[in-house]
Amino acid sequence: MLLIMEYAENGSLDAYIHTSGLVLKFENLLNLMRQCVKGLAYLHGREPKMMHRDVKPANVLLTSNYRKLKICDFGLVKSIASKNTENIGSAAYTAPEIYNTNRYDEKCDVYSFGIMLWEVMSQRKPFENWVPFNIMYHVLMQKKRPDINAIDGDDIKTIITRCWEHDPNRRPSMKDLEL
Repeated sequence: MLLIMEYAENGSLDAYIHTSGLVLKFENLLNLMRQCVKGLAYLHGREPKMMHRDVKPANVLLTSNYRKLKICDFGLVKSIASKNTENIGSAAYTAPEIYNTNRYDEKCDVYSFGIMLWEVMSQRKPFENWVPFNIMYHVLMQKKRPDINAIDGDDIKTIITRCWEHDPNRRPSMKDLEL
């Protein structure tokens, strides 16, 4: 299969946040995250339901005016009916239940989105300089999350903490976040 995508000359959201030296207004960052929610809600709303399985800023591309994003790297996308759980995501963005059950559903993408939202709004890397095993242990066993106090705004904090709830049943759907 061949996937052809629109060229996004400003690279990834990850590069923008951590290396570009540019600063977007809070409202613009929020608009980009709304677009990401809409894209993931679309994936999750397909029949059969699809999951990205590697939601992170490196897999979000920005267009020339920094006002539109494109979700990319669909190499790990699977139908929810698929039993394939190998090669799922990146440690800092991996939902705790994956470490326990090795099963992935759309709530895992929601968790990853919550970590990404924290990263975008704080302009900091989650679990920076941690090795993957330590991330796994602290997220799963100690319910560790990035420092929510690095975020301004109670509404954003609430969304983030709902997305990275330890219990996936308590997380919102991407459709819920569209509202």
